[in-house]
Amino acid sequence: MASFIFRNSISLFIALFLFILFTADVMAGQKGGQGSGQQNSPAGEEIIGQINKNELLSFADDLYDEKDYYRAITEYKRLIFYFPSSRAATRASFKIALSYLEGKRYEAALSQLSKFRQLYPTDPLAIEALFLIAEASFNLGNYDEALEYFKKVESDAISPEIKERAAAARGWCLARKGNWSEAADLYSSLKDGEGGKKYGKLSKDLTAAKGLPQKSPALAGTLSAIIPGSGQLYIGRKQDALVAFLLNGAFIAGAMESFRKDEDATGAILLFFEAGWYAGNIYSATSGAHKYNRKSREDLLYKLEREYSLGVNGKGTVFGTYRFRF
Repeated sequence: MASFIFRNSISLFIALFLFILFTADVMAGQKGGQGSGQQNSPAGEEIIGQINKNELLSFADDLYDEKDYYRAITEYKRLIFYFPSSRAATRASFKIALSYLEGKRYEAALSQLSKFRQLYPTDPLAIEALFLIAEASFNLGNYDEALEYFKKVESDAISPEIKERAAAARGWCLARKGNWSEAADLYSSLKDGEGGKKYGKLSKDLTAAKGLPQKSPALAGTLSAIIPGSGQLYIGRKQDALVAFLLNGAFIAGAMESFRKDEDATGAILLFFEAGWYAGNIYSATSGAHKYNRKSREDLLYKLEREYSLGVNGKGTVFGTYRFRF
């Protein structure tokens, strides 16, 4: 029994001794590793960070060039998160706005561009950001807002090229609003600039647009009130005119025949429905005149856009193209 206890004690002692040696060796190794890491960490992080930043920017730019705008936005945001104080972050912030514009997410573009101008008010791209804010407003159909922004670009910009681009874009806003005379006068004032010959010709075409065929909604409604269908005939919708004339005529004739036969209830019902057709006939003529005028204006604008290569969202010679130096 004593011999068994003695042998177990020796085994336990040996095991405890080996455990202490192993623990001391592990702790020494960890300490050495920490010291080595502290010496090499800053340089290593700097190298890895530089590589990551370049790779992130290059990858995001490739996605943008491939028109994969939403994935590009994600990568630009990743770069900004990891390197918020770098020049690359400034570029990435601006490219996010361009990606939203190209993707036709104009509300998001407006928000991003406003944020860019707040973060980088003295950056050379700040004036371009203002130009793009005006352009996004134009694309949203907010022509009055776009006009104000383009005016501010003209007053704040130093570059004569940007000033001319803003003035030309403002002229197209006026044309979109149907202010032909103002637009023509503005383009006439640009005839001595870089695109003078083109703007001079465009001014003449816009002056001629004042004689664009128009239909009076009031006259169309009045005609249809007197003779159902005549307002539709006035605006050139012959089929609608025939339908309105026959439908209203049939209900009126039916009601008169019912009253002649002393079928007052039937006559009243027919007149009740006729009142709805009659009012609809007047409304149709009035709205048709508005549609005629709108289509006439849109057709002219479409023609001018094609003839002069005008465009929006950086795709035509009025707004120019995205030519930014980073």
